[in-house]
Amino acid sequence: MSRIIREGEPPNPAGLFEAADRAARKVARDAGNAALAVVRPRIPRASGQAAEQTRVRVRTDIEGHHVTVGPSKKVAWRARYFEEGTGIYGPRHRPIRPRKAKAFRLPGGIEVASVKGQRPRHTYRDSKPAADAAFQAAFEAGLRDIDAEIRRSTGGPG
Repeated sequence: MSRIIREGEPPNPAGLFEAADRAARKVARDAGNAALAVVRPRIPRASGQAAEQTRVRVRTDIEGHHVTVGPSKKVAWRARYFEEGTGIYGPRHRPIRPRKAKAFRLPGGIEVASVKGQRPRHTYRDSKPAADAAFQAAFEAGLRDIDAEIRRSTGGPG
C-alpha cells in the first residue's frame, strides 16, 4: 500500500480503494490456505486425488470476499461418497448390488450378491471447527498486518 501514498501528494481515493481491496483479497486467500492446511491431512487417501483436489476459492461480490474450502468439481462426486457414506450407510440406506452380473467377485474369488457399503467419514464436517479457528487466526493476523502497513505509510500512530 505504501506505493499508493507518496510524500507531499494527496492520496488517490480510487487507488487507495483498489489497493485495500487487493490486500483484503490476499488476506482472505491466505486465511483460506491456513484452513486448507488443517483440512487436507484429514481427507482419506486411496489415490490421493481428493486431498490433492481440495481447493480454496475466493469469490468477490458486492458484499465482499467469500472464501470456500472444499473439493474441486473434478472430485466432488467422490468426496460426497466418503462424506455421506454408501450402501446401507449412505443416503439411500440399501445394499449395493451389481447392475448386470448376478454377484460381485471379491478378492480371493469370493462371490457375493450384495455389499453393505462404506460408512460415512464426515471428513469436511469434522474438520470444520479446527479449520474455522485456523482461518480466523490467519485472517486477524492479516488484518493486523494491513493496519500496520497503513499506519506506516500514512505516518499515523502505531
